[in-house]
Parts: sequence; structure tokens; C-alpha cells
Amino acid sequence: MLYPWVLTLWPSVALSLLLFYLFFLEQRYSIDTLTGLRNRTMFMHDILDLQHGSRDAAAIVVLDVNYLKKANDTYGHKAGDELLVHAGSLIERCFRGLGKVYRVGGDEFAVVSTKIDDKEIERALVLLDVQIQLANTTRTIKLSLASGTSWCESCIGNLFNTYVAADNAMYRNKEAMKRRPSDG
Repeated sequence: MLYPWVLTLWPSVALSLLLFYLFFLEQRYSIDTLTGLRNRTMFMHDILDLQHGSRDAAAIVVLDVNYLKKANDTYGHKAGDELLVHAGSLIERCFRGLGKVYRVGGDEFAVVSTKIDDKEIERALVLLDVQIQLANTTRTIKLSLASGTSWCESCIGNLFNTYVAADNAMYRNKEAMKRRPSDG
């Protein structure tokens, strides 16, 4: 004879385990394991959602860690990973409340903001630069970021072009930084 509590307990345990497993898969699917930020898969998912359903304006900021290869070659990949984690943490802190932060590639990050106030985006970039300079006073491996920003008035069908424009602006910034004295 089965006790009645067993009939409710085991299905509850099984359902709880299933929900935990689904949550775990969702986290694995959407979170970059190194930085804890949203990953490229979530970036593409969110871009598609905005592109297909939002008439709102948006901004995309693309940021790239300069001299990561040099840090990896000089100090090892663990140090390079720590530099990426540090970069992600600073970006997330400076853009908190303005948009979602993603690690979209090896040394590349992106911020997608539907709070399209360009002054707030610029303030966040200035704050990020100040935070990097402060952190670099105590760090052996100096952090340097190139950035590019692009805006679109309506996201529908246009956000990938905005991303490409921000990426191109970041590469122009990176080239301009190479012509200045090295920070890395």
C-alpha cells in the first residue's frame, strides 16, 4: 500500500528537478561563463526581438579590449581572462540602468540601450574611462578599451545595421588609439 503523501511528494520532487534543469539550461544558454554577462546568443536574440517588434529608438555601444593578446602572451591566459572579467565588470557598472551588457566575442562587449539619451550614453562612456584610469593606477595589467556607438530612430529592421555602424566606429576609434602613445 502506498501512502498518500508519497503520491504527491515524488511528482513534486520530479517537477522541481525538471524546473531546476530547465533553469540551468537557460543560464547555460544565455550567460557567458567567464564574465557572468549575457552572451552573444542572448545578444542576437535580444537584437532580433527589438528589430522585429520595437518602434523605439535604440543605441548600441561596442567596446573592445585593447592589447589582450599582449596581456595573454606576457602574463598568461589566466591574466587575460582576469582582464576580460575586470572589463566586463566596469562596463556593467558604468552602464547599469542604461541597457543590457553582453560579451559578444573574445574581447568584444556590447551594450544595447533603448534609453536613447545620447548624453547619458556619453556620460557612461566618460565614467567608464575615469573608472579604467583609476583602476589602472593599481593594476599590473592596464585595461584599455576602444568604443563605438551608433543610434537608430526605429529599431524595426534596422538594428543589425546599427550594430555594424557601432562596430565600425569602434574600429575607427581603435585605429586612432594606435596612433597615440600606447597605454598597454
